[in-house]
Amino acid sequence: PWNVYLECLDDTLADKAAAIMEEICKNDNFGYSQPNRWAGYNAIVNNGRKVAGAKGDFDCSSLVLACYILAGLSIAASGYTGNMKSILLATGKFKAYTDAAHIGSSEYAKRGGIYLKESSHVVMALGRGTKASGTASGASQSQATAAGNKNYVGKGIGSATAKSNMNVRTGSSTASGSIGGVTKGASVEVLEILANGWYKIVWPGASCGHAYTSNAGGQYYTYVANGSTAGNASLKPVGAQSKDPKLAGKYKTTAPLNMRARPGVLKNDNIIMEIPKGATVQNYGFYTMVQGVKWLYVAYGGKVGFSSEEYLKKA
Repeated sequence: PWNVYLECLDDTLADKAAAIMEEICKNDNFGYSQPNRWAGYNAIVNNGRKVAGAKGDFDCSSLVLACYILAGLSIAASGYTGNMKSILLATGKFKAYTDAAHIGSSEYAKRGGIYLKESSHVVMALGRGTKASGTASGASQSQATAAGNKNYVGKGIGSATAKSNMNVRTGSSTASGSIGGVTKGASVEVLEILANGWYKIVWPGASCGHAYTSNAGGQYYTYVANGSTAGNASLKPVGAQSKDPKLAGKYKTTAPLNMRARPGVLKNDNIIMEIPKGATVQNYGFYTMVQGVKWLYVAYGGKVGFSSEEYLKKA
């Protein structure tokens, strides 16, 4: 139904707008209203430009425009589907596409891109198509290694395969700028798994040779540590037998460490996954003693299971 695709030429601006869109869409304090279509934007502005804690309504066009304004685009808080194309093009930060390839599928979509049916409806793309252009094209790491800083290539602790098209950023948060992407099914070399679930990865396309991508909650990648098998992530762990509140907290692994469905059973068919050395796991005080060793019930990478306390150090 779209008659134009508007691509933001500023990847950082587009990524910020998309991140704001995601935050608003996840917040039940915001709803839909045409008579009060700018109430949501005004509430956010009056709340110090913070989404959390604000409440109000949007319609489709005010929501898309508001996200770009809040991201830093210098336009007035006005406009609708009938004139937003001209408003955005006048900023010099957008390019309009009307060919069938761009408006007929999402293959060329870039994060923050806008699909518009003038005087009718509009949506924002939050992912990246497999044929998207520019630095945020969704290129896989294998393509990126053809040139650039290769100082970290081959030095990772494991590999991760993307479950969907993913952003690659300069830092470990959605506020950091996007410098590329990993296409669904492509693998990246993981240098470090951070406490917030993000991966520090080999990325020669960055001048420093590394970058970051999110696997928060274990949702976006399948990880395999070097020298290990993937384990059986479908295994369901048994319940812990004891609880000591003093044990609760975050722990760092001192070596590559298996997470197991049953404590103390050292068989490969009992492995849920291998946790890399230096990773952070969470324990809530639950454990089981096996032959004098505490097996802590830990959470990591969206999975739970037992790991030996002998290879865990309180963070």
